Amino acid sequence: MKNSLAISVLCILVLASVSWDPAVARLAGGKGSLLGWDTPLPALCAAAESGDPRGLALLGARLRLGDGVPKDYAAARDCLQRSADAGDPVGLVQLAALVESGRAAPRDSALAASLYTRALPALHEAAEQGDPEAMVGLADRYAWGDAVAEDQEEASHWYRKAAATDHSRALYLWGYRVYYGSGVDPDPASGRLLLARAASRGNAAAAHLLGNLCAAGDAAAPSEPDRAESFYRLAESGPRPTEAFTPQGYRYAGIGAPGDQAVGGHQPPPFRMEIAEGSCGEACLWSVLAARGVVATQHAINRAGGAPGRGLHAYELDDVLEHFGIACEPNFRSQASFAGPYLRTWTRDLFRRAPPGAERWEPCLSEILGELRAGRPVLVGVKIHPDRHPDWPCDHFLLLVGHNDDTGEILYNDFNERKRMPAAELLESEKGYSLVNRYGVFYRIYFR
Repeated sequence: MKNSLAISVLCILVLASVSWDPAVARLAGGKGSLLGWDTPLPALCAAAESGDPRGLALLGARLRLGDGVPKDYAAARDCLQRSADAGDPVGLVQLAALVESGRAAPRDSALAASLYTRALPALHEAAEQGDPEAMVGLADRYAWGDAVAEDQEEASHWYRKAAATDHSRALYLWGYRVYYGSGVDPDPASGRLLLARAASRGNAAAAHLLGNLCAAGDAAAPSEPDRAESFYRLAESGPRPTEAFTPQGYRYAGIGAPGDQAVGGHQPPPFRMEIAEGSCGEACLWSVLAARGVVATQHAINRAGGAPGRGLHAYELDDVLEHFGIACEPNFRSQASFAGPYLRTWTRDLFRRAPPGAERWEPCLSEILGELRAGRPVLVGVKIHPDRHPDWPCDHFLLLVGHNDDTGEILYNDFNERKRMPAAELLESEKGYSLVNRYGVFYRIYFR
């Protein structure tokens, strides 16, 4: 009874968070119902609410991936556990993927392996009988070597069969393989057509990949920035992961630690834009703009920086914010003098300063934590240690969005992912992300 009530509440929240047309909803439910990845969300929720194992599996999978619904790992686990307990093979493999990711609970590779093994016979049987969801699940197992020997040709066989049913996720996965030649001879033109079919059926991952391909250009077609922008808009327009603010602490996508505190509305983008020199700056600014009601793709943010085709450089970020009308405090400061002037461009004299010790960076970290405790995000430039680019004062950008004073951690966006780390690691100079650099430059943007 408790589980049924929880699923009912979940379905109400899911449907309230997305746009849908009741006219396209069809009744579904019961053990023999024909449910698939492309079943309209109201029907999928109705099936899950009635306890249908496949409905629970598909709703859980979509919650895990954030596919057309707000990403929520805890809700996904509830749905997938019930489906797996009922023996549905799709529920078993989706639960295994969640367990293996370590998202809703600590990673458990042994449990994931046992779930894959348990699902395999039923997946084979259902796939042979023409079940597209089972075909995709079986193809995934051969592609990744879960409970079977890795076999890319066998994976391609099952992806191709599932795609022939017009299954949107199968079209995306098969199109990806055809484009890049995984388990099949590469055919960029045919791969693009398959991806376009998947995108037309609402697959955001296919739309994002097409955005990357159109932006860069390839043997199948030259660079088409405007077409790329249309695909990126489609890919980035879906619901954002859930956030909850409770007396115990903040929860992102259904998970969190007691004592977590965060600035709401700054979820990372759903995908990582592939571009020369990386899109970390674009991803950070996407979150900042979205939190302020500004709709702009990472691609549009990149183009606003004035050098399309490569990732934004440090001195371009506040120019982009100015372009979109977002107020911020300028970003470069000499840490060596700490009270030094803000700078708009790099200067060689600044870079040649003697490298300060880690203790010289503690005021910078304290300043950042003060901003987070005041409920304001901070965009920081960091080095990545071990240092592969010693001539660069800044390798990467992070958007810091929260903290936990009990655990001493910082919550942050890194490309399209939400992560956490001990705040003290930002003072390290041996490994990981760090404020410390040889030039004594403290790079940050405050939003006040």
